[in-house]
Amino acid sequence: MVYITRWQRITVFCILLVGLLFSVPNFLPDRVRASLPRWIPSSTINLGLDLQGGSYLLLEVDMPGVIKEKLETLRTDIRALLRRDRINFTGLDITGNNTVSLRITNPEQVEGARMILRNLATPPGTFIGLGANEYDITDDGQGSFAMKMTPAFLRQMQTQIVNQSIEVVRKRIDELGTREPTIQQQGADRILVQVPGLKDPAQLKKILSTTAKMTFRLVDMTGNVQAAVQGRVPAEVRPRKAATLRP
Repeated sequence: MVYITRWQRITVFCILLVGLLFSVPNFLPDRVRASLPRWIPSSTINLGLDLQGGSYLLLEVDMPGVIKEKLETLRTDIRALLRRDRINFTGLDITGNNTVSLRITNPEQVEGARMILRNLATPPGTFIGLGANEYDITDDGQGSFAMKMTPAFLRQMQTQIVNQSIEVVRKRIDELGTREPTIQQQGADRILVQVPGLKDPAQLKKILSTTAKMTFRLVDMTGNVQAAVQGRVPAEVRPRKAATLRP
C-alpha cells in the first residue's frame, strides 16, 4: 500500500489550487478580468488557430516577375553604359531562359563592350561570393553577346526576396494587434500565414495585397522656392520622377 504523508497531500493541494487560480481567467469575460485585483493572475492562454479559429493564407512570391524586373534593369544599365561610351549596338532585348542579348555593330568597339558586360556580370559588393558572377556571358567573338542569370544568383535572389517578403508581411500583420501570428517560409517560394482570432480573411488579404511604393524625385535646389510653391516653375526645372521602389 502506498502511503502519502500529510505534507505531500498539502503540497499537491497547493499545486492544484495555483493551477486552478491561473486557469480561471480563461473562463471570465474581458470586463471581469479587467476588474480583478493586480495580485490575481489575469492573463489568458493564447489559443492557436485550431482552437479559436482565425485566418489562414498561403502566399507565393512572384519570382517570374522579380526576374523580369531584374532583367529589365540589366537591359537599361547596358543601354546607358554603351551610350555613355558611344558604342554602337543593336538587338538589345530580353530573350528566353533569363537572358539579355545584344550585338555590337562596330568590330572595333567589341572589346570595350566586353569589359562593360563583364563589370555588370560581377558588380562590386556582390553577395553571392568572392569571384562569383551574377550572369554568365556568352561571346561568339564577332560582337554578339548574351548575359544569362547564373543558378547561384537565382537561388540567392529568391532567398533574399522571400526573407524580405516575410518581414513585410510580419510588419503589416503586427499593425492588426493580433497576438502570436505564425509567419514562416514553406517550400522554396511560399509563405504560410496563420492569424489566430482574425475572423475576417478578407481584411487580411486587403492589408497584405496593398502595394507599398517609395518614390524619389530630382529637385532643382537652386530654383525659386516661392515661385515653385505658387506653381510658376519653368518646365526645365520641374521635379522629375527618378525612381519608384516596391518591397
